[in-house]
Amino acid sequence: IRIATMYPKVHVVGYDILDYVLDHARELARRVSVEDRVELRCADILALNENDVFDTIVWSHMFFGPDVRSAAIASLKRALKPGGYLIMPFMADLPDPTAVTDTSPARLRLLIAAAYMRWNIYWPKGADLEAEMEHEGFRHLHTLPHPRTPFMVMRYEQ
Repeated sequence: IRIATMYPKVHVVGYDILDYVLDHARELARRVSVEDRVELRCADILALNENDVFDTIVWSHMFFGPDVRSAAIASLKRALKPGGYLIMPFMADLPDPTAVTDTSPARLRLLIAAAYMRWNIYWPKGADLEAEMEHEGFRHLHTLPHPRTPFMVMRYEQ
């Protein structure tokens, strides 16, 4: 929804395995008047049957743990057009917990990371994510900075 709002000429296709998540997204798309450019599909990307369809994929990789990542990445590679782009959020490097005071702004980053770990969300460090994706045939082009959740832009180098 955010991408459709930011880029008025873009048609967005979103996938989720949960219907109620898609219902929420449809309502949000309607409220911000982008529903005509947003298509939402209920599907498991591990079984995605798309071939050379998308120019760019934004992947919330943190919901795919080590046991299913290679299958998810294989689906994404099939779905991307040759030379397609993959954009992924990643956790900014965390500060040393012993150096963070109760009033430090870095404390929030540690609390968020602790919550993600508690929820079993897989969130590798940026360097580990970059190495994983380069091993899979992607080339890291650049990182879009953000204090808490930067985005890594990769290109599939088939």
